[in-house]
Amino acid sequence: NYPYIEWLLERVRFDLGADLEKVSAEEFVFEEPCGEASLLVVDGFYKILSYILSAADVEIFLGTEVSVVDFSGDLVVLGTADGRSFLAKKVVLAVPPAILGTLEFSPSLPSYKRKALEGVGSGLLNKVVLHFNRVFWRNDKPIIGVIEEAGKGFSVFLDYSYIKGIPVLVGLCVGKPAWQMETKTDKEIISEILGVLRKVTGFVPPEPSNFFITRWGSDRFSLGAFPYIKVGYGLNIVDSLASNIDGRIYFAGDATTKNGFAAAHGAYMSGLRAAEEVCADWEG
Repeated sequence: NYPYIEWLLERVRFDLGADLEKVSAEEFVFEEPCGEASLLVVDGFYKILSYILSAADVEIFLGTEVSVVDFSGDLVVLGTADGRSFLAKKVVLAVPPAILGTLEFSPSLPSYKRKALEGVGSGLLNKVVLHFNRVFWRNDKPIIGVIEEAGKGFSVFLDYSYIKGIPVLVGLCVGKPAWQMETKTDKEIISEILGVLRKVTGFVPPEPSNFFITRWGSDRFSLGAFPYIKVGYGLNIVDSLASNIDGRIYFAGDATTKNGFAAAHGAYMSGLRAAEEVCADWEG
């Protein structure tokens, strides 16, 4: 009955990745400004990662799933799912809170850290990338908003014909509809999103020549897209998640910073903060 109010609420859902009734009111007011506008990384985060790694002398182990963190001895031992072990004096854990809760710690995480993990939920935003043979939609803006779809499904589309000159639309789905989407087949999802595009254009759209669908909630290395603070918990859990354990286990990620909580720039800056902590403790 109030589509424009629902659209404003939808914008908040996109910031949180969750339905509003699940989120602590404190999260709406605490984020410290970073002084920059929101930006779209057109060619993907791999470009940023490649740039950072080009200046770093590090060894990366791909396909290496850590399942155990043992800090009971003089060295921290990281045990992998395939039975290997890696030893270190200090370790930085930069994984989503939902994944952190699946790791086996020895000894157990401190009670304050476990309590903080209980207060963080996994928000979800899924994308459907649609590649068409031609542009058939009005493409004079980078974002297409579909007000009547707010709270129901694909209410936002990124228009890459405007952004990069290619006939691609990226449909975004957030909160409860995003979780429901993960139970559907690819065919059902494509049919649903083409139905939304029919509302936008006024005619039956063509089938995409190719597509890609994310299901971050089902990805066992993600279990969601980004964190939110649950009802009944406060801002103190962010500091609890960020605090290191005995100067040996350090934590980074977008749930460990108030400056960019649940955002890419927050995750990046939390890594810098954790690295500074390691260096300071090492020198001390």
